Amino acid sequence: VHEKGAIPRSENSGSQESPLAEKAKIQDTSSMTADDILSKARESFREKKYQETLAYLEDFFTKATTRVDEGLFLQGQTFESNSSVRNIKSALDTYETIVRRYPQSVNWAKANERITYLRKFYFNIR
Repeated sequence: VHEKGAIPRSENSGSQESPLAEKAKIQDTSSMTADDILSKARESFREKKYQETLAYLEDFFTKATTRVDEGLFLQGQTFESNSSVRNIKSALDTYETIVRRYPQSVNWAKANERITYLRKFYFNIR
């Protein structure tokens, strides 16, 4: 019998934690605006706290009605980071979303450059 809320060791041991497993460590965002959450995500990124960055961005995308392209660009950068959350395919997908859905984005050209770079050096290797 397990305590209420306890995770049995067999379910948790040896498994790879998801990048958002550290979500409990981020500040409660329920009373924050989307812009404030994006600022927290940027701060975490600057501090190289990439799991926190992704957790803040998850909350940001839930609330945001504007600046979604900015959040996506930060997410792409986070997925490109040399860290435990590195996922080049996810970075590419994120940048492609910006290029496809946000043609007026201030990050459009940078996202397009990252797509070209990632395809050339990670996906089109011959």
